[in-house]
Amino acid sequence: MTTPVSNERDKRIGERDTRIDVLRALALLTIFVDHVPGTVFENWTYKNFGFSDAAEAFVLISGISVALAYGTKFKPGGRLLATLKMWRRAGVLYIAHIVITMVVIALFCAAALFAHRPEMLTMINIEPLMKNTPQVLLGIVTLGHQLGYNNILPVYAALLLAAPAFVLFVSHRPVTALIVSGLLWLVAGIWQIAPPNYPEPGLWFLNPLSWQ
Repeated sequence: MTTPVSNERDKRIGERDTRIDVLRALALLTIFVDHVPGTVFENWTYKNFGFSDAAEAFVLISGISVALAYGTKFKPGGRLLATLKMWRRAGVLYIAHIVITMVVIALFCAAALFAHRPEMLTMINIEPLMKNTPQVLLGIVTLGHQLGYNNILPVYAALLLAAPAFVLFVSHRPVTALIVSGLLWLVAGIWQIAPPNYPEPGLWFLNPLSWQ
């Protein structure tokens, strides 16, 4: 027995550019290799030969995906719906980030308790949570406190929140948008402008203003 598939779904599947998925998968695989130090493979990833690594590639490819998915829909009469879809996606990423953060904390707590490795609670920015639980929990929820290796989803969500403005700007003034983006990157880098951490001092490890 087979389930009929609508023509609309066939059309959506046909419109998906699988090349983007392949490149994104390669970027994620490279990120994984780069985050497992000591292997022979990390010597051959392109972080060793250029000015960026796979994280930048992932964000770039994700930006291209957003443009392909929503760019043609971002026209008069459809902008509100496209904006709400992008913001809903940002909300999904936010929830995923919070869930992943809680799972990681639970895993490190389990290792500290059952494997008798209390030093695990001093790693990847978990120690402030042990010392100042109420404030750090608030920081986690507001994205002011992020665990090590758990920084990419907040950046992606922040960029998706701003994506409607980006898409609208690019559709009307592409050259001006590129110049403004470059100036924003330069100013944010020189003057260290970024969302602040909370309650710990400092700024976001991955700055959305430098990745737009």
